[in-house]
Amino acid sequence: MTLKKLLLSSLVLGQLAVSGAVLANEHGVNVEVQSDAQRATLVYQGEMPQKGTIQYAIWSEENGKDDLEFYDYQGPETTIDLQNHSGDGTYHIEVYQVKGAEKVLLKATTFQRDTEETKTTAPETTTVAPEMTTNSVESTTSMTTTPSTSSKPEAQAESTTPATTTNQETQLPQAPTTKSRITSSQESEPKSAENSSDVSVMQPRSSRSSIQPRSARSASPSQYRAATPVAEVSSQPRISASVSRDGKINIAVTGVAGQPAEVLLPTWSDKNDQDDINWYRAARLSNGIYYLQVDTKNHKNDTGLYHIHLYIRSKAGASLEGAGLTTVTVGNQVTTPTTPKKTEPAKTTITASQVEKTKGTYRLNIQPEKTVKSIDVAVWSTSNQSNIKWYSIPGNGQSTYSLKVSYTNHQSLAGQYQNHVYINYADGSRLGYVGPTVTLEKPVQAASVSTSARFIGSGTYELTLHNAEAGAYQFAVWSDKNGQDDLIWYDAQPSGNGSHKLQLDLSKHKDSGTYHLHVYKKTSTGQVGVIPSTFTVAAHHLPAAVTKTVATPTIPRTYHATSYPVGQCTWGAKQVAPWVGEWWGNAKEWANVARRLGYSVGTMPRVGAVAVWPTDGNGYGHVGVVTHVESANRIQILESNYLGRQYISNFRGWFDPTMVWNGSGYTRGEVYYIYPKA
Repeated sequence: MTLKKLLLSSLVLGQLAVSGAVLANEHGVNVEVQSDAQRATLVYQGEMPQKGTIQYAIWSEENGKDDLEFYDYQGPETTIDLQNHSGDGTYHIEVYQVKGAEKVLLKATTFQRDTEETKTTAPETTTVAPEMTTNSVESTTSMTTTPSTSSKPEAQAESTTPATTTNQETQLPQAPTTKSRITSSQESEPKSAENSSDVSVMQPRSSRSSIQPRSARSASPSQYRAATPVAEVSSQPRISASVSRDGKINIAVTGVAGQPAEVLLPTWSDKNDQDDINWYRAARLSNGIYYLQVDTKNHKNDTGLYHIHLYIRSKAGASLEGAGLTTVTVGNQVTTPTTPKKTEPAKTTITASQVEKTKGTYRLNIQPEKTVKSIDVAVWSTSNQSNIKWYSIPGNGQSTYSLKVSYTNHQSLAGQYQNHVYINYADGSRLGYVGPTVTLEKPVQAASVSTSARFIGSGTYELTLHNAEAGAYQFAVWSDKNGQDDLIWYDAQPSGNGSHKLQLDLSKHKDSGTYHLHVYKKTSTGQVGVIPSTFTVAAHHLPAAVTKTVATPTIPRTYHATSYPVGQCTWGAKQVAPWVGEWWGNAKEWANVARRLGYSVGTMPRVGAVAVWPTDGNGYGHVGVVTHVESANRIQILESNYLGRQYISNFRGWFDPTMVWNGSGYTRGEVYYIYPKA
């Protein structure tokens, strides 16, 4: 039977099937089409959008778009009644993501509608295959099977040696005359490849060890939809493989008799002696095809030659039979967006006006050639479209439509702004246009903006922003040590004459030396960076809670009587840190009690400080004494009554103190530190 294939190309910039429409980016969506004279079944392949819905636009190539119809997404498979359309032959499909008034074109492709006459005289089966890149390989090979029997007490799996041929069909291996089994037991239910009790193992061409079965991967049904071929009648299983643009391997097995318990496809790359082998379970589709899509992420993203073997278990408890093998080459799959061609009709014009380069704004003017239903505009400036934003303009019968663009909606980046316009006309057509490029620059401050820092006593620095425009500003401050583990955002206070100030309390940070000050201006859409700077904090300017040097706490050789119950965490903290007062109550109360008694309490760990977790300890809280600090998220402590062990020790080693036990697991929670007095 002839196998007819239709390649559905992935949509890239500037390559659409509708009247020159273009996209601003690639969406990686695919659609499988199965059709006859009466209906077409559309199988959506790709991630569903987080927002909006999917719609299909369908029309025949005969008589333009006089039979254009939109159909709503009905699930993974959407059935279309082709009696709603008048033409035969080539049909066009466009897939849209609909978000309110905005429609984003995700995919465009075609399929063939067969008439009843065609079906009667020349029955064929249509196969929809994924798009293949220049280094994609769809190959099938034949193999022969040489049975062997192990003499070891635990029988080894049967080994077969494939012989590669150059033809395009896979010959079934000869049934082995001797069968060795891993165990003698059989189960009544189908087994995964990991637990198979009898596996006929194929030996690759290279001098590798036999395939060791691992857990069989079974993907969700949607993963099996990608580029599914329709089954053809065959007396022998055939295995074929191809590589899609995103580097995934699509494997189809046809000609499988009946409905076996399992169809398994062990797959591995040619590198490093099968160290990446995975056993996968193929899914049976409604058309009888067994299909699997393999992500090379499961194989260390290796490129080059991949081996794929086919095993079939005819029924539960039966042994696995080798049924075929093939190879496929995976290259560096690269999708390079192309620049859309300018397709402006003579009567449609797009211009830019009111360009304010230093203010970062301009106006886009659109004069369409005919009545408009809606207009979609894609605007971006970065080479990878990371700051792209879509604008939607409803049609209202005007002759000219205008859109104001501000770079604040595009990450406040200067550069060359691209404007792509997609007009949805009232007659159902959609045309794409490349608008003018507009250059925007960073706004220039009226005066040179600067910052200053000065020590004003009591562990406090005054930070000032000078010559700033009117508005609200934030200061991001952190010390140079240990990355940004003490980064804090502060709201600066206006002080007149373009100045904004902050009284910086150094006890909220942890070190002397270089500090970073980054200034940001608040806007309606976020923040705009104004100026980065640094300043130096002298060690003798730090508050006592930060500068006090204490010896690393140790477990005492002898214990002294306290007001805290022996073995509890409060007792342990008092033994290790004798400066802790008596009668401070349960651990959860210690931070508040210490504040009232004049102790400094903060959120940065210090050696010698008492760590307090108010919500830990089944409602009583928990305390320990800090012995080592690398950062706010990596410390060591001495503690008692950890996991019920009522003695003092370093039970946890290095750990993140911000992760707190909530009764069933660890979540981000509160932790405070009581610092010893100077």
